[in-house]
Amino acid sequence: MCYITSLSRHRHKGQIKQLLSRLLHSQLHPNVNVFPATANTFSLPSLIKAAQSHHSGVQLHCLALKSGSSNDAVVSNSLISMYAKYSLPQPARQVFDTMSHRDTVSWNSIINCYIQNGNPAKALQMLRQMYLSGFVLKPELIACIISVCARGQQLRLGREIHALVVTHERIQESVFLSTALLDFYFRCRCSMMALHVFNRMPVKNEVSWTSMISGCAANLNCDMAMDCLKAMQVEGVNPNRVTVITTLPVCAQLGWIKHGKEIHGYAVRHEFHSDPNCSAALIHMYCKCEEASPAAKLIFERSTVKDVVLQNLRHKYLLFIEMQKQHSLNLQFVF
Repeated sequence: MCYITSLSRHRHKGQIKQLLSRLLHSQLHPNVNVFPATANTFSLPSLIKAAQSHHSGVQLHCLALKSGSSNDAVVSNSLISMYAKYSLPQPARQVFDTMSHRDTVSWNSIINCYIQNGNPAKALQMLRQMYLSGFVLKPELIACIISVCARGQQLRLGREIHALVVTHERIQESVFLSTALLDFYFRCRCSMMALHVFNRMPVKNEVSWTSMISGCAANLNCDMAMDCLKAMQVEGVNPNRVTVITTLPVCAQLGWIKHGKEIHGYAVRHEFHSDPNCSAALIHMYCKCEEASPAAKLIFERSTVKDVVLQNLRHKYLLFIEMQKQHSLNLQFVF
C-alpha cells in the first residue's frame, strides 16, 4: 500500500496500473485502515484514491463489495470521490444511497460530486437533505454551488440558495459566501441585488470590495465602481494588486486620467507596477485617455515580463503615436 501511495504521489501511472492489476487478481484481503496491520493487507481507500482510471476504480468497488468493506464509511466516501473525479455522478449517488451511515464527509462528497459535474440543482437538493438530516451547513460548500450557478447564469436557482442562506444567520455572516453571492448577482446582471448583498455584509475585506468594483465595471456602472474605490479607502481597506488592475480600465473608460495617475502612483508605491497585468492595464489606460505620455513607454521598458499582451499593447501604442502625429486619432479603432 505504501508503495502504491508513493507511486501515486509521483504520478507513475503505468506502474500503478500494473500493480493494481496484480493486487486485484491476488488473494490479498483489503484492510480499510489507513495503516496495514500485516504485510499481506493493504488500505482500500488509498487504492481507490490511487486509481488512475474509472475502470480500475470500478474493479476496486467490486472488490469492496466482495469483501464486505463497502459498508465502511471511509471506503464509501473514497468511492464517491473517485466517481466524481471521473464525471460519473450516477454510480456515486448509488454508493451514497446504499450507505448505512452517512457522516459530514459523505454529504460533502456527494454535493461536491454534483458541483464538479456542473449540476447545481442536484447539489442544492442534496444540501437541503443534508440540513434536514441534522447536519451543519458549511458556507464554503454553499459558495461553491453559488459559483456554479454564476457560471451558468442560473438566476432562479441562485436565488433559491440565497433564500436558504438568509434563514441561517451564522451562514449569512460568512464573508466568503457573501462575496460569492455578490459575484453571482453581477454575472446575472442584477446590480441592485448585488448592492443589497454588499450593504448587508457585516465585514467587508479587500476581496469583497474588489468584487464590488469589478462587478460594477463589468455592468458598465463605472461611476459606482469609482465611488466604491473611494469608499473602500475611507473604510481603511487598502486596495490590493487585483483592485488596481480592476480599477484602471474603469478610469480608461471614463477618461479620468487624473484618477488613473493617482492609481499609478499607488501601484508604484506598493510595487504592483512590475506585474505584467498591471503594466498592461496602465498602458491601456494612458492611451485610452488620449495621453500617450512617456509614462506608457517607460512602463513597457521597465516591465520584467514582456508577454504577448504587453507586446500587442506596445504595437498599439506605436500606432497611437503615429496617428497622434498625423492628427487622425481614432481611439475606438486602436483601443
